[in-house]
Amino acid sequence: MKRKLLLIKCPPLKNLTKGFHENQKLLVRQVIQKIIENPKIGELKRGDLAGVYVYKFKIDHQQNTIGV
Repeated sequence: MKRKLLLIKCPPLKNLTKGFHENQKLLVRQVIQKIIENPKIGELKRGDLAGVYVYKFKIDHQQNTIGV
């Protein structure tokens, strides 16, 4: 059975991609596609963020994170 996934582009993600070039935006789209395919990819957080998975990726030597 396929699950439906609701993807919301929140303001921080919009701000992250605002000044990017097209190749950088493509990389972000690829990362989001990876997360859609496997929502438990990344590191499971503890404490106040328990239950949140954080996926880290780099764009031009700058680390970015996306929480799921």
